[in-house]
Amino acid sequence: MEPSNKLLDEFSDKLGQAVALTLKLGADEKIFVGNEERMFLYALLQRLPDYSLKTSKGIQNSSQVTNHNFHDIWKKDIQNTSKIKLNLPLQDRFRSWAIAIRRIILRAISLISLKYELRNASTLIHYSAHMRYGNFVTPELTGLYFRRQDTKDAALRQSFSQHLASVKFSSILVDYITVQFPTSHLESYRKLSTHPITQLKIGTVAATIFGIMSDPLLSFLVKSNSSKLIYVQHGGGYGLNKDHLGHQMEDSGSDLMYYWGTGDKNVFPTRYRSKHFARMNKSSMIILSNQKDLESTRPYIELANTVSKKWQSNCVVCIHPDSPIFGYKNVRHGTRVRAHEKAQLVVYDNILHSLMYQRILARRPFLVIDSDVNDLRVHCENGRKLLRLMRESKQLVSSDKLQSEMNYWMELSPNEAQIKFRKRGYLVFDHILNQPKLESVLGL
Repeated sequence: MEPSNKLLDEFSDKLGQAVALTLKLGADEKIFVGNEERMFLYALLQRLPDYSLKTSKGIQNSSQVTNHNFHDIWKKDIQNTSKIKLNLPLQDRFRSWAIAIRRIILRAISLISLKYELRNASTLIHYSAHMRYGNFVTPELTGLYFRRQDTKDAALRQSFSQHLASVKFSSILVDYITVQFPTSHLESYRKLSTHPITQLKIGTVAATIFGIMSDPLLSFLVKSNSSKLIYVQHGGGYGLNKDHLGHQMEDSGSDLMYYWGTGDKNVFPTRYRSKHFARMNKSSMIILSNQKDLESTRPYIELANTVSKKWQSNCVVCIHPDSPIFGYKNVRHGTRVRAHEKAQLVVYDNILHSLMYQRILARRPFLVIDSDVNDLRVHCENGRKLLRLMRESKQLVSSDKLQSEMNYWMELSPNEAQIKFRKRGYLVFDHILNQPKLESVLGL
């Protein structure tokens, strides 16, 4: 069953009908906002046992699983990331502890002051669309004000299953939906829809679709207020593939969508740090996207070995966190932010990596392998401009020239490499980093 806009629209409509019948809601009640349910259905279809692209972990025995929100369907996919964090070096663990302590302090402050601030605000920027530590950034509302998470109610789920069948929802999916549908929009629906937070008068909400999906109180607040919903790009590849269903859902699910230099409306990528970067060292890394098996990874492993020996430096291959683990000493499962910052050179296997924006913000050397993937179906002139500028500055390189380009940058000292890269790529930096910041666009 291949996802399409037509199929997702049909499923979304019938899903809304089944929820309304189960909860005895009014016929005119709006249940979902921002295409959150379409993205959930999209993720669900990709996890079916017979789905063609195995980029996500398939649904197996999930009868004991309780999804509290729409985003929980991704929980299995991030398990490896959690395991990686357990094996961090001591220095990074200290950083993680410091961040955790800071988060606890900010949470305490939010519990005291956030309600008052939101009562006097007309615009809300959710942390999913911005660095979470700005004084105008709203943290996760559900975690602060809705700590009790309901479990699945067997009788209610049975009624839901019957109503899914009555509205002629795909029979193949009825059992999956009955189990996987989140409690936020079934068992907890009435509590969330009448929660005091949802009654705050907020005219504009800036978030990402995953912020809406993972923070149900935010979703119900938008619904209750009919708030203007602004989505902001949160990863790589946006604006470069107009056929990407996920990106389409984000754009069409919002009243306005902002991009990081590749759309009609653009803002500065404030989701990442723009200062206080770690000092560079004589190391490099090759970062691969998902869908890579050992056969497709092996050439990068050999290249990393060659670069390491030639320049007596450490070059590692970073495979996607949810890829199989390969037993090679220069292969890493994912990468740490500080290690990514410190590398003298980073190579990405395509332009869809969101980590590329961290290197742009630091103005540090990186290369992207140029291929047809980079010219999928660009949305607008800004996307075409970015690709053109990256080719002119030799940030996009063909596979046959990759090794020589890596040698060029690794021959330099870290300081020389940064100076030369800033001169060569200044037009790319201007295109991305001269965009207005979200808070100034929204008048905060």
